[in-house]
Amino acid sequence: MPISIMIWGTRIVSVSRLFFKIILIVSGISAIFPAGCDNAGEPIVPVPARVQMVPHVLADDLLPIERGIDAVAEEIDAIYLAWFSLNDRNIKQYNIYRRRDDESYFRMIRSIPLATASPGKDTTYIDNDGNKGLQLNTYYYYFVTASNTDDVESNPADTARYMLLDKPLLRLPDGQSFTADSLPTLTWDFVEIPNEYILRIGNTFSQLIYIGIFQSDYDNNAQIKDMNKITDFPLLSPGTYTWRIDAIGPDEDNSGSEAVPKTFDIQ
Repeated sequence: MPISIMIWGTRIVSVSRLFFKIILIVSGISAIFPAGCDNAGEPIVPVPARVQMVPHVLADDLLPIERGIDAVAEEIDAIYLAWFSLNDRNIKQYNIYRRRDDESYFRMIRSIPLATASPGKDTTYIDNDGNKGLQLNTYYYYFVTASNTDDVESNPADTARYMLLDKPLLRLPDGQSFTADSLPTLTWDFVEIPNEYILRIGNTFSQLIYIGIFQSDYDNNAQIKDMNKITDFPLLSPGTYTWRIDAIGPDEDNSGSEAVPKTFDIQ
């Protein structure tokens, strides 16, 4: 036998009819506010994942291909950045934010649209402050966000920092010729003597031939390294070679500089 119920002074014939009316009311509300929408009825767009910077430690500077935030071997003082790409086909661009030690807030300095980025350059950037060069002896802080095709931007993730030092000024050799059994003595100048430096020797095919880390000579700003006295140095075949000195700053993982390379020939 159906059970009659009084609601708001209205007689509902049975519980089954009451249940049917509730279903109709809920369906109407769902039609007005469908799932996946905000209070204004607009579709809710997922926020992109946070972008992670590629980490950097001193050991990365001793790799054939350096990784993470670093100085660059260019005439203009600049900082190299790298971050991990997101596995999201809806990502439209990456946005790079920066601040200096003497600044209180981050500002966006560059956006990299993925549609126009060249292969391998969509997750790296060299910051030279619009060819003006960055300040020396001051920390720069960076983070990267992602924006999708709906112009929704991700939240900031981790922050990377780096401080540039004066570049080592390479002196000799500078285009001279030598023999494999009589290698050149490298000479260069430091404006500020770092704790350590890295010597990198490469060939014209951008292949790393030798890399070594050494202590600086604190007695004189002029630095000298006799390549004939490097015990683990390989035998060089005839050709043209590049040499470069990287300075390692007091903060080994996050400060330093890289000299503009010079060349020498082996006959």
